[in-house]
This record gives sequence, C-alpha cells and structure tokens, in this order.
Amino acid sequence: MNFKQLLLLSLSIILMMSCKREGCTDQTAVNYDKKAKNDNGSCVYSGVNPNNPNDPNNPNDPNNPNDPNDPNQTLPIRLTGTESGSRTITNISTNPNVVEYYIDNTWKIDAAITIEPGVRIEMRPGAHIEVKANGSLNATGTASNKIDIFGAQDQRGYWGTITFYSNDPNNKLIHCNISNGKDAYQTPGMVTLHGGAQLIMQNSTLKKGGKYGLSLYHADNKLPDFHSNYFDDFGESPIKMKNLGQTRYLDGTTQFGSSSEYNRIYIDGANYSNPVTVPNMITPYYIAGDFNITDGHTKIESGVEMIMSPAAGFTVSPNASIEFAGLPGAGKIKVRGHQATQQGYWVNIVIESNSPNNIFTNTDFSNASRRYQADASIYLRGSGVLKMDYCSVTLGSKVAVAAANPSNFTNGVGNTENDNVGGGGLIP
Repeated sequence: MNFKQLLLLSLSIILMMSCKREGCTDQTAVNYDKKAKNDNGSCVYSGVNPNNPNDPNNPNDPNNPNDPNDPNQTLPIRLTGTESGSRTITNISTNPNVVEYYIDNTWKIDAAITIEPGVRIEMRPGAHIEVKANGSLNATGTASNKIDIFGAQDQRGYWGTITFYSNDPNNKLIHCNISNGKDAYQTPGMVTLHGGAQLIMQNSTLKKGGKYGLSLYHADNKLPDFHSNYFDDFGESPIKMKNLGQTRYLDGTTQFGSSSEYNRIYIDGANYSNPVTVPNMITPYYIAGDFNITDGHTKIESGVEMIMSPAAGFTVSPNASIEFAGLPGAGKIKVRGHQATQQGYWVNIVIESNSPNNIFTNTDFSNASRRYQADASIYLRGSGVLKMDYCSVTLGSKVAVAAANPSNFTNGVGNTENDNVGGGGLIP
C-alpha cells in the first residue's frame, strides 16, 4: 500500500468516527456537545426553581437525587409531597421528546402553582394531582407549545386523577393535553371538580380515561369560560355533570370523538334552580335520575336529544318554567328511553308551574309514563299549564297528556299520539 492510499484510508476512518460521534445534542442542556451527531441520552439540565424554599425535594440537601437545583440533575424530576408555597414548574427542555417531570403518588397543591407552556409531566401508576381548597393550578400552554400530562404507558386508566377542591379563579387548563387517567373513589373523572370548585378550561384535549373525562361531582361546581375542548376514548362518557342546570357552561365549540364507550353527556339528575339554555352539543344527553327544576326558566335548544334511564323524569315546580324549543326537520328535539322500543321505559314529565313560558314545540316524546299518581307521559299537576304545537307522544304506558285541570292544557296545532296504552288523553 502506497502513501496516498494509506492517507486516504486514515481520512476515511476519521470521517466515519466523527459522523458516529455520540453525546448530548440538546442545546438547552448543560453538557451540550456541539460536535455530537447522535444523541445518546446523556443530557443533564440546570435546575427549575432555585429560589423556592418550599421545594418538597429539599434543594438544600446536596445528596438528594431529586434536587431540582442541582446543575447535574438528570430528568425527569419528581413532583411529590405538598406544595405550601408558590412555585412555577418551568419548561426545562425545548426537546418535545424529553420528559421533564414525573408523578408516582399524590402531588398536593396548597398554594399558587403555575405550569409553563411546553412542560411534559409523566404520570405513573398511583399518580394523582390534588388541588386543595387553598391552592390553585394554572396550567396555561399555548397553541404551539402545549402542556402534556400523560401516562407512562399509553393506555386507558393508567394513572389516577386531577382533582380540584379549590374555588380559585386561577384554576386553569388551557392548551393542555391530558391522557390515560382514570377514576378513583369519589373522583369519577380523569379531571374532577369537588365541593365548590371552579375551573377555566379552553383549547384542551382529554383522551383515554378509564371512566369519565371531566366530572362535576357537586351541584355548585362551575366551568366559567369553557370552550373549544376535545374529548375522546373514555371507558364511560366524556363529560359527567351533577344536574342539567350545569349545561349552561357548554357550547358548540367543544367536540367529541367517537371512541368512548358511551358518546353522550351524563347528567346525574340532581335538582337545580338556575335559568339555563341546554345547548345542542350534537352528542346526546343521558339523564340518569328523577329531579325537580325548582326555579328559573329552562330552555332546551333545537336539535337536542335526551336519552332517559329507567329512573329518569323531572318535575317543573311552581316557581320554574320549561320550554322545548324544537324546529322542524333536523331541529326537532327528541326525548326517549334508553330502550327506544320499550313502552313506558322511563318516568315522565310533571308540570306544576302556571307560567305562560311552559311551551313545547317540535318535540318527540317516547317511552314514558311510569310515575305513580301521574297517569300520563306529560302530566299537569295542580295549576300547571302547558301549550303544545307539532309534538308527538308515543309508546307511553298510560295516556299521552293529562291534567288535573284540563283547561290548563292548550292543544295547539300538529300534535299527535301513537301506541300509548291509555290513548292520547288531552291530545284527541
């Protein structure tokens, strides 16, 4: 081999070795190697909050492997214990594949906690986030830099829940992706509100939960400024609410995928007294219980579908009123039993109010009439009044419409009845 050949071979070997050089290729890491061509997972990062005296990982302990102030800290950093002082969970790495934090037990928040855009939190078995009454959680990402909270394995129900007990207006999930959580005792949603808790939720995606996606566990839970969210792939329903009155927080900007076991909004069926317009969310409402509307006007928008469980029904009390505001064709409202062909499957509707706002139009009612001492699918008790137009009442186990005072029922135009055991009653 001559000198030129030997030189060429040496240069080739050097070039091959430089192309294969491994090291840390993330420029945000403290050991970034600008000559490295392949990332070998050796990156280490600077701390996240050097001024926090309440860090549960004890930043003053030089031997603590989870010290977030250690410049040689290897990610991910553990979030655990109780946060009793304000803290910002910072976006450490710009690499979207880097997991910066993890939770493997209950991380309790008893102060004002902020999560920066781009933060990625891995949830391991047994992981929960609990926002206590005196705490707040502001997880606000951006459209191009979302906050990710996800299971260590991409499966339904892998970790626990995010539970809010706080009524702080700074509770926010904005531009967040949350996945793989499940229900726990008294927290039936991957994200659950308890007590008087409130939550602002916008432009966020909830997916792959073991049971429900979002749950309002109590009647006084609030969702101010709730819009443009997406739900899919739950073991039960995407959203669970305590009562129909809480649907006032919903609007058509929230969308639902088709992979949940039950693509519907689950309503427990508790009493309520607030005025509400029940919006057409495209997906149906499932009414689980028998409840009273004790005050305020309830308006059901055109196109709404309400699926009634065997226990479902409602009473419009004297101080309340109700309107089914259907429209012809696709705008018709449907109120039916879960078993759509079974006669008398659910309870019924009782109206005790004499309000002139009790008006039903372009609505199909079917499968009702199981209530004791209310012998009709729609019954006017006491001084209750109702005007109906272009409605149908079918498959009732008693008469279609009845009233304690028949003159309080206005049988307008276009009403029909069919397959009711007792006939139409006040619908000829």
